[in-house]
Amino acid sequence: LLQSDFAGAARIYQGLLQRYPDSPLTAEARYLLAYTRYRLGDLNGAYEVAAKLLGDVAAEERRSLRLEVYKLLIALEKKRGNSQAAAARLREYAELAPADLRARTDLLKQLFRLRDYTGIAGEAGRLLQEFPDLRERDLYAYVLAQYLRGLAEIGRKRYRNALEALGGYTAEQAETAGLTAIVPYTLYYQGWAYYRSGENGASRERVLRLMESAPSHALFPQAVYLAGWTSFALGDYRGAAAYFARLAKMNVGQKLRAALFGSRGERSILVRDSNRLVACSRRRRKLTARPRAVSASISSICWPIVRVTG
Repeated sequence: LLQSDFAGAARIYQGLLQRYPDSPLTAEARYLLAYTRYRLGDLNGAYEVAAKLLGDVAAEERRSLRLEVYKLLIALEKKRGNSQAAAARLREYAELAPADLRARTDLLKQLFRLRDYTGIAGEAGRLLQEFPDLRERDLYAYVLAQYLRGLAEIGRKRYRNALEALGGYTAEQAETAGLTAIVPYTLYYQGWAYYRSGENGASRERVLRLMESAPSHALFPQAVYLAGWTSFALGDYRGAAAYFARLAKMNVGQKLRAALFGSRGERSILVRDSNRLVACSRRRRKLTARPRAVSASISSICWPIVRVTG
C-alpha cells in the first residue's frame, strides 16, 4: 500500500478477510480493502465494502475508524457524482465531528452545488454561532462561510442578510485566506443586493470598484450594465447612456446579451441607441412637475429591461 501497489494490497486484504474473518484486525482490513478499491477506480466495489462496514462500526469505541469510513464514503459519493448523497454523508459526519472545519466548509460547497440556499444559510449560521472566534481560528472557513451565506441569501431574495454576510470580511482577509477569486464576485453581488434594496448609490459604487479593479473579469459586462441602470435610477442619464454605449461595443456572447437586454424584438434598442437615454432625461426634466400618471408614461419609454437574476 505504501508503494502504491493498490492491486497487490487489495489481494492481500481480501485474502486476510477470507482466512481470518474473526480477527481483531478485520474492521481495519475491510476499510483498507475499500480504500484500495477506491484508488483502483472500482467505485461501486469500494462503496459496497465501506457502506456495510459503516453499519458494523457504530460502537463508540471504534469512533476514529467510523470517521475514516465516513470520509471515504463522502469521497466516493463525490466521485460518483452524487452531490445529494455526499451532502447527506457530510451532515452525518459533521454531527460526529463538529470541530472538523474542513468538513463543515465542504458541506457548504456541496449545498451550493445543489442550490440549497436555505440549507446554506442554516449551516453557515450554525457554524458562525458555534465558533464565535471562527475568524481567528480558521480565516478560510470564516470567509467562505460568509461568502456562500451571502450568495444564498441573494438566492432567497433576502438582500439585507446578504449584505450583512458579504460585508463580514474584507478583500484583504479574502486574499489572506487564499480566496482572492471571490473578491470581484463579492463586489458584484454586493452591488446587486444594494440595487435590489433600493440603494442605487451604494450599488453603483460597488460595481464601479469591480470595473476599476478587474476590467477583464467575467462579470465585467454585468457590472457595466448595472452601473448604467443605477446611474439612470440616480438621474445621471448621460452617465447611464455612456455605460450602455460602452456595453454595446463590447464583444459579449449572444447568451449574455440576451440575458441582459432580452431578444432583438424587446428592448435591445436601448443598447444600439444610447442617446435615447439623454432624450429621456430631457423629457423627464420638463415633466417633473406633472402628475404621477405622466411620470409613469415616461418610465415606460425609458425602461431598460432588467433580466439579471439573483
